[in-house]
Amino acid sequence: MRCFLLLFALAACRSPASGAALSDAQASPQATAEPAPIATPLARTAASPPAVDAGPPPTPMRADEPIERDTPTATAPGRDAGTPATYTLVAALRPIDPPAITRAPEVSVQAIEGARKRLDPRLQIDLIPTRIRARLTGPGWLVPEGWELRGRADRYGHLLVEPSLAHYRVLPSGALRAWLGERRLDVAPTAMATAENRGDGPKRLGLKTRRVEVTSRSAKATFELARVDGCADAGALLSRMLLELMGAPPSTAIAQADEVPVRAELRWSSRGGLVFEGLALSRRSDLGAAQLAVPPQNAAFTTDPVPREWAAIMLTAGELASMHTVAIEVGPQPLPPGDPRATLTLANATDALRIAWIDGAPAAWLAPRGKTDLSGLMRGKYQVEWRTFLGDEAEPPATTFAPGSSELGAADAGSGAK
Repeated sequence: MRCFLLLFALAACRSPASGAALSDAQASPQATAEPAPIATPLARTAASPPAVDAGPPPTPMRADEPIERDTPTATAPGRDAGTPATYTLVAALRPIDPPAITRAPEVSVQAIEGARKRLDPRLQIDLIPTRIRARLTGPGWLVPEGWELRGRADRYGHLLVEPSLAHYRVLPSGALRAWLGERRLDVAPTAMATAENRGDGPKRLGLKTRRVEVTSRSAKATFELARVDGCADAGALLSRMLLELMGAPPSTAIAQADEVPVRAELRWSSRGGLVFEGLALSRRSDLGAAQLAVPPQNAAFTTDPVPREWAAIMLTAGELASMHTVAIEVGPQPLPPGDPRATLTLANATDALRIAWIDGAPAAWLAPRGKTDLSGLMRGKYQVEWRTFLGDEAEPPATTFAPGSSELGAADAGSGAK
């Protein structure tokens, strides 16, 4: 018995008590082991800045729920709160392959090129480290000029803010493409996307860039990203907007901290595509963080539908009149002497919104069952091409006469007076 008690005592001295910590000399090798890095599809170059600690993953916005009030700052979490980092990027969103300008003796190429330039959809994008505000400017959009898209780093989706700032609607992830392309608030599903670093890109806006290639089921895109000090996550928010247009999840990693997309080519798997092109980048001192709150201060949440429109003429009366330099007599009914003007009637009998391009200029957009008249055109022959805003669907150009009509979806689409 004494031997048994002695052996038990010796064993107790050699083993630490249950739950007690090991001393430094006895520390387990696992206590100092570092986990292996997790491989990601997007490899960061040595010149790329480290990502900002964004905290918990963003939560999705819901179309039927308001967003909590916002108090943003112009400084990223964990950074010096000295000089606020506020930037404005002016950009254009153009079709990657616009219709060709008609080449004919009576066609004014200069007038059509001027109209196309004026109708480039423009964006004024204000950036602070965790917020973004993109104001739609110019007459080239299908949606009313002055509406805003706002986003924040901790939420997926965007707010659609009226020009008056009185009301806002929620665009959940997947709704931006339908809103910009068809004036609808439908939500489309997203599909998995891959992102790969493609090395250095050309200089844009005086800044070095690197390329990232993103591939999804519906599109392939090349992003060119520039380092903009102090932007933190703002560039990632701009990337989310562009990713939505190609049906990719907003969580797809593209921009690192302080990187901003200054150019992107998006090519749809069906056909066509869009080019996002930065035109100017400036640092701002007159823009406070409160102005970029998501939602805006004093804006009320609403689920009311956006007012419906059937059609809108995009060219001015002067631009319509100057597309052709002379009138050409066509059709069986000659105009009275001294009156070279004519009207072209446009009608959309399909179930999707379309833009009517006339001789290479976007002349009007028409909702399903929409109809409008282009008055003041020179009498003559025109090439009409019907397209979607995003350029993923297009009809072949068809010869049309003014006076006459072009009806998309009808048996005699593209025909007029002969």
